Amino acid sequence: MDLEDSIALYERGQLLKAHCEKKLKSAEGRLEKIVMGAAGPEIGETMETA
Repeated sequence: MDLEDSIALYERGQLLKAHCEKKLKSAEGRLEKIVMGAAGPEIGETMETA
């Protein structure tokens, strides 16, 4: 594989990584809303302990 192909693959990988991180962040936000519910967290409660 030549250098240009390697660079193109690296760039594609970086774009995919950014896309996946954005999707994950969105999913985490949605889950946090579900776990916390409409009333919000209890005093001292975090998503990890809910």
